[in-house]
Formats: sequence, C-alpha cells, structure tokens
Amino acid sequence: YEATAGVDYMLLGMNLLAENLEASVALLSDILRRPRLPKDEFERRKHDLLAQIIASEAQPRATQSVAVHRVLFGSGYAGFLPRGTRQSVEAITYRDLKNHHQRMIAPEGIEIVTVGGVSEDRVRQVLEEALGDWQGKARVEARAVAPAPERLPIYVVHYPGAAQSALTVAKRAAGANAPDYFPGLVANRPIGESFTSRINLNLREEKGYTYGARSDIRRYRQAGYFGVSTNVRTDVTRASLDEIFRELGELCTKRPLTQAERDEAVSGLLLGYPATFERVDQVAMRLASVPIYDRPVDFWQTWPDRVEAVGVEEANALAQTLCDPSEYVIVIAGDHAAIEGDLAGLGREIVELDRSGNIQAPAPKEGPTGPGAAPR
Repeated sequence: YEATAGVDYMLLGMNLLAENLEASVALLSDILRRPRLPKDEFERRKHDLLAQIIASEAQPRATQSVAVHRVLFGSGYAGFLPRGTRQSVEAITYRDLKNHHQRMIAPEGIEIVTVGGVSEDRVRQVLEEALGDWQGKARVEARAVAPAPERLPIYVVHYPGAAQSALTVAKRAAGANAPDYFPGLVANRPIGESFTSRINLNLREEKGYTYGARSDIRRYRQAGYFGVSTNVRTDVTRASLDEIFRELGELCTKRPLTQAERDEAVSGLLLGYPATFERVDQVAMRLASVPIYDRPVDFWQTWPDRVEAVGVEEANALAQTLCDPSEYVIVIAGDHAAIEGDLAGLGREIVELDRSGNIQAPAPKEGPTGPGAAPR
C-alpha cells in the first residue's frame, strides 16, 4: 500500500495478490472511510517530513526546484511542490489534518483503476460490497492559476562558498491537454531531453561546464512550464546562461530542428514506450493519468500514432515559441557573491530568495545605528 500526492491528485494504491482482492479492498475501504488518524502518528509524520525538508534545504538543486515553481506560479495553482515547505508544514495542526480529510476524502469524483488477473465482474462486486453505501461529495477546490509573472528578474538562492550553481531558465507553458502536447514531446528531445541533445552536447561535451544539462516540458492539468536545468561550475554560471539562450535563440534563426533530429526523437520516444507498461503497477499508473488529466480513454492506445504523426514543421512551430530569452525567469542556487558581478551584465534585477522560495528582505543599510555610530 502507498499513498502519494501530486499537484493534481491524491493517489492511494495497492499491489496485491489476486486471491486476496476481497480482503485488500476491505482494508482500503477502512483507510478511506474510517482512518484512525492518531495524534501521535500525526506528530511523528510531521516531524519526519520537516526533517526531510530541512535536509533538502542543504541541496541547491532541491531548493532551486522549489523556487522555480514559486516564481512561475506564485501562491496559486502549481506554486508549491506537493510536500510543501518548512513554513507550510510547520503550520499544519492536527485539527487541520482531520478537517481536510473530512472535506477531501469522499466518493464523488473518485476514480478506481484495477489491473491484473481479476475479472471486471468480480471487481465490481467487491467494490460494491466495500464501498457501495459510501456517500458524500468533496468540498475542496484547486487553487486558481495565478497570472503569469510580469517581473522576470534573476532569482538567487544563496549558498555561500558553493562550488556549483544549480540553474534553471523557465517560462510558462500550457497544461496537459494543450494542442501542442505531442509536438512538444518531439521537439523537446533534440533541444535538451536526450543525452545527444543540443544543450547537453554544448554544455557537457563541448564546454565541460557540467555533467549534464536537460530541458523539460512539465504539463500539469491547468498549466505547465518549459525549463532548462543544469548544475555548472560557479565560475561559468554566466557563460552557461549565455550558451543556453544562444541554443534556444538559434531555433528561430540559423538552426531550426532538422528532419534527422525529428526522426531520431520520434524513434527514441517509440522505442521507450513499451517499457512503461512492463509491470501491472505501471499500467495502472498510465490508466490513472487518464482521469487525472481529463484525457480520452484511448489516449495511451493512440499515443504512438500521434507521436509518429508529428512532422518537422510541427516540431519547429513549437520550438520557435521557446527562442526569446526575455520571456524566461532565471533561478540560480549558488554563491550569490561569487556570481553577482557576472550576472549584472545581463541587465536584469537580481532578487534573493530564501530556501523556501520566498523573497528575502533586503539587508538593512548601515546608518546612524550601524557600525561606527556614536553610542546613545
């Protein structure tokens, strides 16, 4: 049994023996309808989660990922990673937990996916016996999508003495059901997803700035983003940004995606596709994504054909929406003092964030009460 939470969902899952279906569903029904929620367990879990968050704050890549969501989406939809931040977890009370369970866990809107050696009739009968008399409607709603950020400064999370900078350049993109979903899959691979992508070959193989660089189009249900991320040596932070923006800019000028790159991308996507259905739990997760993202029931059945149907023209049309550096926020976790001078040449405001993605108040300037002031 496991439970996971995402931006768009809460998922409860079981891997079980087919002959134990009745007992397992009865247990799942108890978890849903009659959880004990002991206070001492709440306190233990909260303490464990806070310890994990505090430990992650020592990792520039982890805090930088938190910051990317905050600067792109603010305090609205997708603005927070599912595990929360130190401040948000510290604020949760035992009463909050019980109230949220009562408001969120209800049968209306729940989707049930079963994969394995059991018949549909048996599954229906078992579910009816365990959950048939369960009634109620959830009383929680997703946060609204905040307006896209108007300010596009350089955001820095300060790690004094860091040998590397974890950096991302990112811009908003459409959500999971965007018309350009499949062109995005194809275009992203040669730009930065695969090992032989343009950005990785540039920063890793040609320049030696990093062990790897990657681009991604992250699609949530209501919104998404395109980003390029990498860890680079501190002394080449500015040079890495310049190279990333040069690679993106050339998609619209002298180096649009080629037919060979399109063909290699489609081939790679199709060759990797069967491996995502190797285990029954993988199949279940694929099927669960259909209602989560409000997709047609044949989405995964038609996926290979829709990938193959993307031509180089469609891939380039998507790629050419990614060229303009002025549309990107820049988020860096690294030694602010060491990189500030180089970043100044980009002509953008530099804003410092704490390790939860919050804007830091400027340090007070020295004045009458500062060092050297006359005693009162």
